[in-house]
Amino acid sequence: MGTFTTAYSQTLAVEVSETGGQYVEAPVSGSRGPAREGTLVAMLAGNDEAIEHVEPLINAMCAQRFRCGAVPAALSMKLAVNTFLITMVTGLAETFHFAAQTGADTEVELRQRVAHRPRCRARCGRTRGRWRSSPGGGGAGTAALAVAG
Repeated sequence: MGTFTTAYSQTLAVEVSETGGQYVEAPVSGSRGPAREGTLVAMLAGNDEAIEHVEPLINAMCAQRFRCGAVPAALSMKLAVNTFLITMVTGLAETFHFAAQTGADTEVELRQRVAHRPRCRARCGRTRGRWRSSPGGGGAGTAALAVAG
């Protein structure tokens, strides 16, 4: 259960198979909170028999699981989902940057209108609502939310 390159996963699948084992690719989506709560989402790839064998372990950690097909389909899906999440977080940072540059009250307006959305709340919950930009004001791509330690 991890996220690494699809080529590496394919290599592992071949090496495990050559030794007589069965490989299941099982990246998960979620952070520490969902991991503690057992509400991660698993993406699974491999042969059906091997997936059925590990499903009880996966079920203990994950509220949902999706069979994605052959290796490396689960990692491909995980990386696609991560790409979407990265664009969302980047958009949120740019929103705070734009609002601050145009004089909007980022604490009141944006936190009430943007950050209350469930997905944003999950991502913004780790922030202290601060934004910063590169010295000199910068432009697109220079804003970042300050993440709580």
